[in-house]
Amino acid sequence: PIAARLAVLYALIGGGPAAPRTVVVSGAALIKKTLPPAELAARAIELAKGATIDRDATATRLLECGFARAPVVDDTGTFAVRGSVIDVGAPGLPYPARIELFGDEIESIRLFDPSSQRTLREVARLALFPIRTAVPSSSHDWKAAIRALADDSQHPSSATRRLIEQLATGDAIGVGVDATAFHAALAPVADYLPADATWLWWDPDATLAAIDGELA
Repeated sequence: PIAARLAVLYALIGGGPAAPRTVVVSGAALIKKTLPPAELAARAIELAKGATIDRDATATRLLECGFARAPVVDDTGTFAVRGSVIDVGAPGLPYPARIELFGDEIESIRLFDPSSQRTLREVARLALFPIRTAVPSSSHDWKAAIRALADDSQHPSSATRRLIEQLATGDAIGVGVDATAFHAALAPVADYLPADATWLWWDPDATLAAIDGELA
């Protein structure tokens, strides 16, 4: 899934002991482009116990990252806001997280079982980041790109305006729109790896054949 892939890429950005030391990539995945590292990092939300956040602004950021608002959270990529509590299904975690606020201060971050709502354990920090490649970029005129695509396909202008309005408010992120419309350029997986990374090619002929198949 795209969300799981972006979770690995975000871990690579952070470096340090949490970063993967070995990444296994298929030939098809190797050439599949994604968010540029800077764009992924810029959209990330780093939460920690004791930090202060604006509840409504955080909800907006989650929508911009491709999360969907829901009555209850039981899947990755959904979130719910109830009073001073934000529940979110974050990629890379085995269970959803519950962020409890006291005013604007994060009082606790706990993983919970969505079926029983039972608290499992507390975590000190939580990273939230885009779960889709098709999320609007702040450094690219994605609205103009979508209008151009719509004109090329003779898509009704009124429907295009409604789509842009939805996307601008974080609703229906990426629905029916190719990710390339949202960014000036997408990046290969290699851009996330350190310059001194060691590459090991397993069955190069099969890998190249898979790449040729993707490019065909």
